Amino acid sequence: MFHVLTACFTGLTFSHLIFGALPSFMGLHHHALAGTLVLLSAGPIHMGGQEGRFRRAAAVCLLVAGGVVCFIAGSRFVILLPFVLIPVYVAFQSLSVRRAALAILASVVVAGVFFVVFPGKIPRAVNYESTFYRVEAFPATWAIVKQQGLLGVGIRTPRRSFLESFEPVFGMVSRDGFLEVVDRNVTWDNQYLSLLCGIGVPLSLLYFLLIGRLLGGYLRRAWRQEIDHATERAITFALLASVIHFAVHDGLFYPQISWFFNLLLGVGAYYLPGAVPRSLPSKHTVETGGPSAQHMDAPQFRASN
Repeated sequence: MFHVLTACFTGLTFSHLIFGALPSFMGLHHHALAGTLVLLSAGPIHMGGQEGRFRRAAAVCLLVAGGVVCFIAGSRFVILLPFVLIPVYVAFQSLSVRRAALAILASVVVAGVFFVVFPGKIPRAVNYESTFYRVEAFPATWAIVKQQGLLGVGIRTPRRSFLESFEPVFGMVSRDGFLEVVDRNVTWDNQYLSLLCGIGVPLSLLYFLLIGRLLGGYLRRAWRQEIDHATERAITFALLASVIHFAVHDGLFYPQISWFFNLLLGVGAYYLPGAVPRSLPSKHTVETGGPSAQHMDAPQFRASN
């Protein structure tokens, strides 16, 4: 599976580098491009955790190339993501404090360069669409849920008619300015709020419960070190980064993002440790490099109780 993810990551990255890294290429908005690359990056990350200098060097080159694509496309999310995920890796003991400090320092430098190149990406509190639209979406969602909370209004249904009496709460934008963006964007740029409005509270909570159960099961396995480090780092990054990304983008409405997210979630939650064949090598097979010696190269998982 990780080989397929690596191939897809390589193809998407270099197609943008060769034919143009603008978000319009292949019809992907920069958020959709970033969301897809984040999930596909599980492939290169897994490859980087394998033995061999060539594999690690190739993985680093691929990830840097993907980062360059997101940088050129203006993805602020990818630039700021390390500040959230690096502490998580430290908490799961997947990254040492020293390396985490170096990574944070490098991220600060990259973020500084990004905001110099794209000054329009610097968040502002007033009349800045990227900010006010996502912040005001919370009270606006509540206003719609109070009217159509059971079944929702439909995923692509215009929402202006449900917000005729709505007034922005936080004073970041005028009412007319907010409704103009509502008409143009259709959804909330927040997967969780968009589902609550689109399909109603009961179905949304059921979906959140199922996703949370799978994600929680995977994180417990990762905490207990039941998964090899390469797989853990790859899946943890892809899943947690996607969950965070869904708070600023309706990623699951893109089929490629939805498919890869649910695929990795299922693999992380149900990839059984016992599925990897293991046998105790005899002295003869170890010395002669027989089949049992080959099994020693496979990832060794800790069996769950």
